[in-house]
Amino acid sequence: MEAYILFGSEKSALINFGSQYNGKSIKQGVEYGTNVYKKTASDGKVYYYYEEPNKGTAASVKLPSTFLNEGDRVSSVHTHGEYLKQYDNGNFSPQDKANAEKRGVENNVVTPDGSLKNYDVKTNKVTTLSTSMPNDPKDPERKNNVSPNENPAPAKTKLIESKKVEIKTDGEIEYNHVRIM
Repeated sequence: MEAYILFGSEKSALINFGSQYNGKSIKQGVEYGTNVYKKTASDGKVYYYYEEPNKGTAASVKLPSTFLNEGDRVSSVHTHGEYLKQYDNGNFSPQDKANAEKRGVENNVVTPDGSLKNYDVKTNKVTTLSTSMPNDPKDPERKNNVSPNENPAPAKTKLIESKKVEIKTDGEIEYNHVRIM
């Protein structure tokens, strides 16, 4: 959906992920999760992107592998799916926090109430980054009236000029087109 678009800030990438995947997560009753990367372009500008998310179950998601991506992983982000009474849907689980500490990067969660929250592994603090995400109408803690949509409209982007990249294995030229937010 919106993976691999370049954003000017990590927060913008996280908000886009929540806008694109929380409704889908709620409608399907499963979690989605991915990694967020920081990349410095050849012009010296810093961009952030997230890779294509993995689809999990109602209670967990395995993040994509990180070894093929460019840049430095700065955080991870996942959804908590639909509102279910048996889960603490609006908060990080102890496993969410343990996974963040194991990875050594911040973890973010988009909840069924429409919140985007950040867990900082260095300070062990949780902060709310946004309350404007799509949410589950069944959630009694609903933060807004943004209904879940399984296929939201894509973000408005502009094409960055193509750049030639030489592939060393067989000398062919590949053109990479990147979209920026």
